[in-house]
Amino acid sequence: MTRRLFAYIGLSMLITFSVVFYFGNYGAYAAAAAALGIIICALAVKAYRENRRVLVFVGIMILLSVGYFTTYNSLFEIKTDVYNQKSVTLRAKVIDSHTNEGYNYYEVKSTRINSKSEDIKILLKSSRDLGAEYGDIIDCEVTLRKIQNSYYKSKGYLYSAKSDKHLLNYSINSDADKDIGYIPYFIRDKLTYSINVMIKGYEGELCNAVTLGDKFGLSDEIYSKFRRTGLSYIIVISGLHMALAAGFVMTLLRPVRNKRLGRVFCFISIIVFIILYMAVTGFASSAVRSGIMIIILYTGRVFKLKSDTFNNLGFAAILLTVFNPFSVGDVGMLMS
Repeated sequence: MTRRLFAYIGLSMLITFSVVFYFGNYGAYAAAAAALGIIICALAVKAYRENRRVLVFVGIMILLSVGYFTTYNSLFEIKTDVYNQKSVTLRAKVIDSHTNEGYNYYEVKSTRINSKSEDIKILLKSSRDLGAEYGDIIDCEVTLRKIQNSYYKSKGYLYSAKSDKHLLNYSINSDADKDIGYIPYFIRDKLTYSINVMIKGYEGELCNAVTLGDKFGLSDEIYSKFRRTGLSYIIVISGLHMALAAGFVMTLLRPVRNKRLGRVFCFISIIVFIILYMAVTGFASSAVRSGIMIIILYTGRVFKLKSDTFNNLGFAAILLTVFNPFSVGDVGMLMS
């Protein structure tokens, strides 16, 4: 069992969180009942004697996962009840922005709400371009509403925000110091601009989606066609993208990668490039999952250790879900 410990833990958590997230209390009851059934069968049925420890361990992990998710969800509901449907004065730092179907979306992290220090993630929606970019400080009067969208829940957002006149009262301070997070934002912005200049129309939108994971630029018509044909996975940053990125670095460093120090340099370069690519895509769950697995794979190669695919997948699932169980709300991560 210890040989695939991370696989048992991570996949048990991932499956349980998914069931409870999408089916609510009924999912929690079903998962708990299934866990008890697994444990009872493992202890009582002779046919399962050889795998008894594994089955009991998995059953216990499912029960713990149900309890963990339920507790997390209760705390989330308490947090979102504080300002839900309330008009507030908000000061926040912009951490991302995108445009879709004529609306501008600004992902921000609050610093103050009604003169009270608050550190929560909020999605601002505006019918006009506010001219804000990463690192800018925005002050506005908005009405906060509890996040209902599964995708933004998976990103850790608690509220969406808009005023009846779409952020009519606002001001932006663009002189705020930019932190290291500005680098991937700047790179993505320049790449998106270059692609849009060179490739016009929906072809450029598709290119941005496939290379940078920027699905927000796709029109609803194009995106719905991908969903109907079952090809949505093409525009999700996942293992294929990360493998190509790692292969690109390996190709560039081919002259030195067979030398002792060159192997280490190549390994460090791949890790840096993969992390930067994850950051450029906005740390999409599917990108983080595949990025973690690629990093583990190349770490094993450098230290001449054999990695196990299921353990790698389980370890990635643990990192993705333990801090935010709602990350299973990102369908791209599950399908990848």
